[in-house]
Amino acid sequence: MNRPQVGVGLLIVKGNKVLLGKRKGSHGEGEHAGPGGHLELGETIEECVLRELAEEAGPNIKIKNLRFLCLLI
Repeated sequence: MNRPQVGVGLLIVKGNKVLLGKRKGSHGEGEHAGPGGHLELGETIEECVLRELAEEAGPNIKIKNLRFLCLLI
């Protein structure tokens, strides 16, 4: 495998709403989850977050106030 073993998850909040999608084709199929995925080789975490959001929620969603929340090891 030619990528770091790092996953990212996004928590997108607007007012009192949270963006969720229905998972398909992987673990947790049919369950609801926020956008996320794997960091690609040479990609920054911010680039990964923006790429995953565009892939999973569409290119029209724009993020304001992007903040790092936590790191789990």
